[in-house]
Amino acid sequence: MENLPVKEDRHSEADYRRLTYEINKKNPALAAILNVCIAGAGHFYCGKIISGLITFAAVFFCGILFIMIDVFTAGFGLLLTIPAMLLLLVGLFLDGMWIANKVNRKLEMEMLYQNKKSAVS
Repeated sequence: MENLPVKEDRHSEADYRRLTYEINKKNPALAAILNVCIAGAGHFYCGKIISGLITFAAVFFCGILFIMIDVFTAGFGLLLTIPAMLLLLVGLFLDGMWIANKVNRKLEMEMLYQNKKSAVS
């Protein structure tokens, strides 16, 4: 067999790091929507399993607490629990956006550090 000429790679390591960053980057809006639909799902999407489980457990116990308040106050607890649930949903939405942005910043900093490190070498 003949030795075939090796085609030179035109892409640098920095290009591959940038591509990896773009592939692994998380969408903050998707994380927020997932977090509102199922508490903690935005964390799972971002790869933060433990914080996702903690978020799910906290919201689950808040839901049980809201139900108990409604049962023991003969329905008057709705005046308290409906605004509390709306605040909880807003908090979950913002938390989903925050966690995705935090993951993206970490990925970007790692990419920039590796690019800087390889430029020095």
